[in-house]
Amino acid sequence: MATRNSQGELVFTQGEVDQIQIFLQDERFPEGYQFITDILSDLETILESSTDLSERLAVRQIRTWFEGAVQINQARAPGEFAFADLIRFYTQRTGQLHFGESVGASGSQ
Repeated sequence: MATRNSQGELVFTQGEVDQIQIFLQDERFPEGYQFITDILSDLETILESSTDLSERLAVRQIRTWFEGAVQINQARAPGEFAFADLIRFYTQRTGQLHFGESVGASGSQ
């Protein structure tokens, strides 16, 4: 389960980071996104009693983004990767326009 660092920020444990890296290296993006979503869901449940509304809202927004990433990258039928491909192309093109360099396929994940 995510924890707090010495500055009080929420961070993943080293074991969680290691598992996420495995998912990324194996290009198992939907599973990696789901793994992160599950951690954030557990964290959101724990934070329900927190008085820090901005922190609770931030965790909820990040979890929602990852839920969308799971759906976008999880093709169930031919052609369902089209939206994921569009997002990757847009991200790569934006990187070229803003930074003068292309973002690789795994970099846009």
